[in-house]
Amino acid sequence: MDIRPHLRCHWYTRVSAVVCVEERIENPAEHRGRYTKEQIAEAGARGDERLVAEALYDAVVVARRDADQLWIEHNVFVVHNPYAQVKLDETVLADYPQFVVRDDHMEWTDGQPLIGRRR
Repeated sequence: MDIRPHLRCHWYTRVSAVVCVEERIENPAEHRGRYTKEQIAEAGARGDERLVAEALYDAVVVARRDADQLWIEHNVFVVHNPYAQVKLDETVLADYPQFVVRDDHMEWTDGQPLIGRRR
C-alpha cells in the first residue's frame, strides 16, 4: 500500500491506530478444526507458518477442552494510520499482527502478503 503525500491533511491525522478484536464463541462438541489434512499439508509444503500454527492450535484446543464447555477466542490485529500526527509505537502491541508503515509503504509485521489491489 503506497502512502500518498497528497492525502496528508488534518482529516486523517487524529487516530494513531485501530485495534480490531473479533470474538469467536467455540463449542468443542462442534469444533473440528478450520483446515483439512490436505490444506495443512499444502501449507506446510509452501511454508505458511500462520495456517500450520492455527491448525496445531485447533488440535490442542480440541484435545484440552471439556466437551460441555463453551469458550471465547479472540482474533486481534492492529492497523496503524500512516498519516497520524502522533504515531503509536508498534512495540506496544507487539504480540499481535500489525499493519505498519515501512519506508514509503505499509506491510504486515508477521510477513503476510497484501491481498487485493496494489499501487
